[in-house]
Amino acid sequence: MLIHVRGLLTRLKSLWTVEERLNVEEVNIHMWAGFARVVNQVFPKARIVYDRFHVMQKGVKELDRIRRQSRLTEKGSRRIILKNNEDLTAKEKVKLEIYLKQSTALP
Repeated sequence: MLIHVRGLLTRLKSLWTVEERLNVEEVNIHMWAGFARVVNQVFPKARIVYDRFHVMQKGVKELDRIRRQSRLTEKGSRRIILKNNEDLTAKEKVKLEIYLKQSTALP
């Protein structure tokens, strides 16, 4: 597999001049460490930006893990935790405060 990765790096680097690769400021990628390693080698000065879908997906999965661990399984608790504060009703704000007090893992 290492040979294939080296071949891929060589091919990617050959698509642009060194100057072009050094001028790349930002690269948008999926949240996989392999992509980040390749980008760092091909575009050493580029800032890595992870795509919003995968960032949100990872955040929601982690929130669900914490919610289950904290035993916050009441119907609607996930929606209330994820909802924007300014969009919460008075009743939902009270419930959110209760959820936050029940769980030390939630911010």
